[in-house]
Amino acid sequence: MAERHPTQGGLRIGKPLGERRPDEPIDEQLEWNRDGQYFHYLTRWMHALTCAGKVTGEPGYVRWAVELAEIAVDRFIDRSASGGPRRMVWKMSIDLSRPLVDAQGQHDPLDGLVTCLQLRHLAGVMGESAAGHLDPRIDALAALCAGRSLTTADPLGIGGLLTAAHTLARLAAAGRSDCGEFLLSVLDQAQPGLAYQLNTSDSLSMPADDRFAFRELGLSIGLRAVERIQTLTESNPRAFDSRLALYAHIERLRSYLPLIDAIERFWLEPENRNSRTWKEHGDINAVMLATSLAPDGYLAL
Repeated sequence: MAERHPTQGGLRIGKPLGERRPDEPIDEQLEWNRDGQYFHYLTRWMHALTCAGKVTGEPGYVRWAVELAEIAVDRFIDRSASGGPRRMVWKMSIDLSRPLVDAQGQHDPLDGLVTCLQLRHLAGVMGESAAGHLDPRIDALAALCAGRSLTTADPLGIGGLLTAAHTLARLAAAGRSDCGEFLLSVLDQAQPGLAYQLNTSDSLSMPADDRFAFRELGLSIGLRAVERIQTLTESNPRAFDSRLALYAHIERLRSYLPLIDAIERFWLEPENRNSRTWKEHGDINAVMLATSLAPDGYLAL
């Protein structure tokens, strides 16, 4: 059963320390190194499986992505004990039976919604009957996103907004007319953070030991997506009802593209990759740098 459906129980992250016991008090610093399941990692697996399905033509990969989306959305969205509004928890136990960190990540609902929209579209194109299973999950995630502020000064978060916008642009170009206004909203909320990074923050002028490469590279990957959004809108003008507003957004975003070169050149320097913060997060830093330099694989859907 597990071999045929390896994602139905989610996917643990594999941290150095075991997960916190139910009777153990939370230690916020220690929790970063404890095992469990994180929603934002599960969406990256959904994306990777969706890419694998598209490239190979094997619907099994897409089915695994759908099954992962089903269990992830169902278990990470919780209702408070007092009967209050639903929310998404940030970290769950390995077996998805209990929250380990019940705060909600700012962009987790958006990440889940855009990933599921992308997955449903490809599953439908490939004739995967499980595509319809995502509909109630998409509705639940959309409800969590409604009226929610997405603006952030975190470079990784800004990059996530821009890559989400790219996915929405691809869906709009493929005929999903319901993605157009959503796309404009996401781009609009990315702008303040970009302005802060360019005009106010001094983080990109700090020494390597005081910087986190994967967060900055997330921003450069997002800015790579801006170039592709422009290409999509120019190649498919009829697909975008609000294309004049979209063109204005893109024109403003293009002024931030020099940040790509500044970030990549800094982390391509061997001396900077010898820093403490690079070595502490070496695996993800290397993957993010490679993705920024050659983004077509990640931005293929």
